[in-house]
Amino acid sequence: MKNFVQPGASIEYSNAGSAISSGDVVVMGDRCGVAATDIAATTGKGTVHLSGVYELDKDNDEAISQGDELYFDSSESTCTKTAAGNTPIGAAHQAAAETATKGLVRLKEQPKRAANVSALSMDVSGTYSEAEVQSIATKVDAILTAMKNAGLMKNA
Repeated sequence: MKNFVQPGASIEYSNAGSAISSGDVVVMGDRCGVAATDIAATTGKGTVHLSGVYELDKDNDEAISQGDELYFDSSESTCTKTAAGNTPIGAAHQAAAETATKGLVRLKEQPKRAANVSALSMDVSGTYSEAEVQSIATKVDAILTAMKNAGLMKNA
């Protein structure tokens, strides 16, 4: 395909802030990545991974179960189960005790249609969880891809 650029597992990040060390979490809008190398302050550029499993600092006041949704608390530079005021980072790859200072985190895959997902978030009984909305979006994407592959629908 002549318009393919890359698989999307990493991006080149242009740093406009403080220096970033290899392995640091990098918040980009409503998603997080992990710096592959050191990135200089202000004008530095470097690779940030957007997928994979990483050992990251966690809130040592809460236990984490495998599969728990995790968020990055920029003020504490830790992963937490608290969504309010924090950026989605991924899911716990394995359980971690309350007193543990590190945990394994699988970075969250960004949905292709994130802007459209919010329209699915309400029903007459309340709201869907983020996991339910992501599941619906994934199923819709699979259906659309199958229809395109079968020649029943054109690529947009």
